[in-house]
Amino acid sequence: EKYHMQPHAEGGYYAEIWQQAEAKVSHIFFLLPKGEKALLHRIRSDELWLFHQGGKLVLTLWGKDDTPQKEREVTLGEEELHCLIEKDTWQSARAEEGDVLVSCVVSPAFAEKNWNIYEGMIE
Repeated sequence: EKYHMQPHAEGGYYAEIWQQAEAKVSHIFFLLPKGEKALLHRIRSDELWLFHQGGKLVLTLWGKDDTPQKEREVTLGEEELHCLIEKDTWQSARAEEGDVLVSCVVSPAFAEKNWNIYEGMIE
């Protein structure tokens, strides 16, 4: 409520905090409730995830191929505060131990036309 968040297309909730006028960088708060998963997606920009509070957030990175292949997981929380995801990397997130609040800083700035959800099947 404090940040007037609204539902995000990939899951969870977001509030845009800032976007630079020339669209070089954008920043949102992203809240993922406990037990929820964000859809597998990728964007054509680098994305820096920053942990703020809550339970652990598991980011699964699926590579850059047309068909995602699981490569590694990064758990954000008290022990790991950030993760940089390179542009065009398939990614998904899940909140494991409670609601999680993070920031996502995207450069070049997030644009919906540069974002897509994976609609195929993965193992």
